Amino acid sequence: MGVDARALGVRRRLQPARGAVGGIVAREVARRFVLPWRSRRVFAQQKSLQRPVEFWWDDDALHGSNDRGSNSTPWTDYVKWRQSERIILLYLSDAMFQMVPKRCFDGPAQLAAFLERVETIGRA
Repeated sequence: MGVDARALGVRRRLQPARGAVGGIVAREVARRFVLPWRSRRVFAQQKSLQRPVEFWWDDDALHGSNDRGSNSTPWTDYVKWRQSERIILLYLSDAMFQMVPKRCFDGPAQLAAFLERVETIGRA
């Protein structure tokens, strides 16, 4: 039996494509199923995430408090920010962020004022 060298060449060229497709599928499964499941689990385990938090801001920092204590994070500690339709993420590093749900603002004017301040994050 002989092996067709051309067929082997085609298979070799397809292997990277199969790997790329597999990676895309794995990423989508993680994004749609694993991460939401893991997030719900962590939220259920970590009681501090379930407490209401009051927050406010000024020119120097973002402040927050709940029944267990208070915190102030200077705006200069944030390295970047992102937003979606429902949430604002304020990054303290590439791996750590604070979430601010847009629904917590009293109205569009208050949200706009907050975003105006947040837009200066990352500027020197």
